[in-house]
Amino acid sequence: MPKVSTAHKEQVRQRLLDAARRVVLRDGHEGATTRAILDEAGMSAGSLYSYFASKTELFEALAEQVVGENVRAFALDDDNQGDALVRFVTELLTEPDLTALAWFRGRMTTDPDVRASLRRFNRSIVESFTPLLAAAQHDGAIDADVDTEAVIELVDVLYEGLNRRHVMGTFVTDFERVGATALALLLRGAVTERSNA
Repeated sequence: MPKVSTAHKEQVRQRLLDAARRVVLRDGHEGATTRAILDEAGMSAGSLYSYFASKTELFEALAEQVVGENVRAFALDDDNQGDALVRFVTELLTEPDLTALAWFRGRMTTDPDVRASLRRFNRSIVESFTPLLAAAQHDGAIDADVDTEAVIELVDVLYEGLNRRHVMGTFVTDFERVGATALALLLRGAVTERSNA
């Protein structure tokens, strides 16, 4: 039997990720069954497990891919990291995002594998954004005394909570109001006057 190339394996893996994203966007997290994802990818039953140990691992990889896209989009504005940071955080806190990410992160479970997966994902967010925030801090856009890792985790906690309440329909007010208030408080506390001007 011929060996499958690494490039082919990566293409199939990406095909599954793309299918999972389309299914989640179309059918929501509850409709994102393994069967629906495999049908969308045009693959047979069991194929998923050749590339991902579980559906949780697939969603973890999809969530990391979305975060990676956000990091790359944020990093494109090298000329003014402070302005790019404000635009990025404004978008995160004022517009609901991928419901699958809220579902993936919102699962309360005693399963140690799921908890480990969530910890890895949360750590990857902090590690991915720390260099970008440190660059903005170095450029004078972020107050030098601000703990960049803690700010990233705080924004992530706000983002996660906002999206979870949005997905669950449990806001007393609404996403936009709470997000705008959180953004105003963050900007007052972390962004320098030079960046606010």
